[in-house]
Amino acid sequence: MLNSTRIDWDEKTYGEIDHLKMTPPFIRLSHKIDTPMGDSVCLYDLRCKKPSIERIHPRVLHSVEHILIEGFRHFFSEKFINAAPMGCQTGFYIILIGSLRPAEMLKLLESIFIRSLKLEKVPYQEENSCGQPSFHNIEEAQSFIKELLNDKDSWLNILD
Repeated sequence: MLNSTRIDWDEKTYGEIDHLKMTPPFIRLSHKIDTPMGDSVCLYDLRCKKPSIERIHPRVLHSVEHILIEGFRHFFSEKFINAAPMGCQTGFYIILIGSLRPAEMLKLLESIFIRSLKLEKVPYQEENSCGQPSFHNIEEAQSFIKELLNDKDSWLNILD
């Protein structure tokens, strides 16, 4: 079970939660696994759209995925494993070594998103680093990110 007193995440929003009660956008610690070597691997759920009601356009999803990967590599490379889009097109999974407190994750995401607003192109969209290099749009991704930033005060409000 999650020891939330050590890392400050709400135990009610840990693990599987009712998708009908979610209030995106939000970030939450979804799962934490302690390895035999003493490390922790944490899965975060960056949910941007209401499941079964809304979705992120695939081109925006793909572009923001690249922005998240590049941003985490820039700001948090020593603990970053991966960021990946959800198949339901409502958000992203972020996988890190070790756990971040909610305030640390909020600051990190905000830094990545603010930095991305200055980009002139989507990171890693070249043929040698992307399987669909023409399937990106920096302007649409930045517009989407601005919407997320406008709602940043609610990023920890997960359930109705």
